[in-house]
Amino acid sequence: MKEIAEAIDKKLHGLLKQEKPPAPFSIKQARLYGVNVKSDCELASLCLIGENPDIYDLMSEVHHARTAKLFHYFFFVTTGWAAPIGDNGEPSDERPSEHPQRRRVRLLLVGSESGEVITVLRFGDNPEEMEIQDENGKGELMNSLLAFASLVSEKGAS
Repeated sequence: MKEIAEAIDKKLHGLLKQEKPPAPFSIKQARLYGVNVKSDCELASLCLIGENPDIYDLMSEVHHARTAKLFHYFFFVTTGWAAPIGDNGEPSDERPSEHPQRRRVRLLLVGSESGEVITVLRFGDNPEEMEIQDENGKGELMNSLLAFASLVSEKGAS
């Protein structure tokens, strides 16, 4: 799945660079896409399923999960601020947007019809480098992604 996530991120990065500034690291709404692939990990189609200013609202829309079932993979994309993790391994109490070491980030959350998920990050200060996290993170966003992926992977549910 890592190769698919890389291919999706590369394609999306190219598409977002064509949008009006300040894209690709400041999009107005979180987006959900469906993706079909050819056997060699080449992207065959990419389709916008939905948009919402709030990624949690977008992830909670059950009809989007039904639509995502029509694709091999789905992904959410959103942008925002990121701040470094503290020395104790915990996030700072300070809001990322107010942290002195804040960075613009684009977060790509990729899921498959089997329920597998992977995260891809790109930062505005180093836009050509992607960071892939194939280990599930923690927190509300990951819980929402896993819940959505569970809906997509349910067999026979519609």
